[in-house]
Amino acid sequence: MNFISQIGVYAYSVLSIIGSMGGEGAMNILSVLGDILELVQSTLQTIFIFDASKRSLMYPIPERRNSDRRESDMEHRLKTLHFDKPGREMLTLLLAINFGQWAIDIMCTLRAETNTVPKEFFGTQQWAVMLHVTVPLVIFYRFHSTVCLFDIWKHSYKVHRPPRVHAKPDLPTIH
Repeated sequence: MNFISQIGVYAYSVLSIIGSMGGEGAMNILSVLGDILELVQSTLQTIFIFDASKRSLMYPIPERRNSDRRESDMEHRLKTLHFDKPGREMLTLLLAINFGQWAIDIMCTLRAETNTVPKEFFGTQQWAVMLHVTVPLVIFYRFHSTVCLFDIWKHSYKVHRPPRVHAKPDLPTIH
């Protein structure tokens, strides 16, 4: 799903870059720079989401001391873990940024007055049509990325208990 919605991000950014290339001035340069950064950011974020969704933490099991013989292996492992969660702060930051960009896209981006540089190049009606085609995919991309990042944040750091093996009692057999 990220690839489909990322097409909307690419289309919006490319159309905005094309519309900003025709003019001169600081607003055009800032518009092009912002759209290029959005392309780079969304591409790197999609790569990160696909990579991180397949990863999990591997905790080494520390050596047991002789005094710890009463505990099971899993209890010993859970007690000795410090629960270091590398990258969780970055995931939290990405979650907050994506949620903020999603909210801004919902409130502001769909208005043709927001980005006046491409509007002058394409025309008001044409730019409004382009916005109504691409911005819903941009909004979906931000929302879907936020959900994927939350899923990664939630599941990548879980410590799963191995299934317990219960001994079957010896049942009497009937002859």
